Amino acid sequence: MSADGVGPPRDVALREAAERALPLLGIEAERVSAMAPGATTFAVDLVGGGRLALRLRPVVDADEGRVHGRAAWAQALAMAGVDVATPWTGPSGEEQVLLPGPAGSAEQLRASATWWCEGEGVTDLDADRARALGATAARMHEQASGWAAPEGAFAELLDPLAGYPELLTGALGDPRDVAVVKTSLRLAQTALSRAREHEVHVVHGDLRPDALLWQSGRDRPWVVDLDDAVLAPAAHDLAVATFALRRSPDDDAPTALLAGYASVRPLPPLDDATFEGLLAGRQLHLTSSLLASSTSALRPEVEAYVAATLLRLRTFLDEGVLDPRLTAQG
Repeated sequence: MSADGVGPPRDVALREAAERALPLLGIEAERVSAMAPGATTFAVDLVGGGRLALRLRPVVDADEGRVHGRAAWAQALAMAGVDVATPWTGPSGEEQVLLPGPAGSAEQLRASATWWCEGEGVTDLDADRARALGATAARMHEQASGWAAPEGAFAELLDPLAGYPELLTGALGDPRDVAVVKTSLRLAQTALSRAREHEVHVVHGDLRPDALLWQSGRDRPWVVDLDDAVLAPAAHDLAVATFALRRSPDDDAPTALLAGYASVRPLPPLDDATFEGLLAGRQLHLTSSLLASSTSALRPEVEAYVAATLLRLRTFLDEGVLDPRLTAQG
């Protein structure tokens, strides 16, 4: 049974939804397998050869216009030579289908597919792969800077929290901690506003190393997920990637990222203080996202992350550098 006792287990219900989507998308499948227990992505081996990745998403997170926009950008990126998972289009132009969610749920699902890309997500990049990540970001930005995105297909990044409510100050008891958060948020907003003065176009939006696929012996990653694509400054992608790479065991990785980008196109013309402000915004965004989605069972982890966030923001205000390696435990 499902968690609420109604209908089949969620794994079974998701697989059934995936199998219902296949003929509606014009896909003739020989075999369908979930990527992991509870996963909403399925590997689909085609009759006659070839493989697709079929994804199920809640409709609230993937309205029709935005799904079409992501697919259009993926096609445009592929035509520009970016290594990206290209969308499946069925014989009659099928691009996506709407499905009822699991039994007992009011949720609706939207199914779409892309051609399969081999590789795995990698959390810690060395300098060589960080350089490749930077070059990939630059190729994406170079294409996007001259591309007319479908109207209304992408949200615009106007605040560092990306639409999440500001819940952090309400979770704090010490007025000094509240002041740290408010000052950091103000500086992050200023940094975003300054970055927006230079260049705004579609960017990846969540350019973490493990959001791409890396294949042994291949020097360029596959871009497989454009779900967080957004209209934002080019520096936003670099800040997201830098935040992740500052935790890499290879201390040269963040510098290599920027060098890889600069090998393809000029870096955004931002001073260090503005870029660090974008990194502070990334920290605040991640914390707000966690607070907005956490449950009571995760309270110890949330409290630890909030403590780490405060330490990182204090250091940012004192030293001008956001260090995501800092934790409250030292």
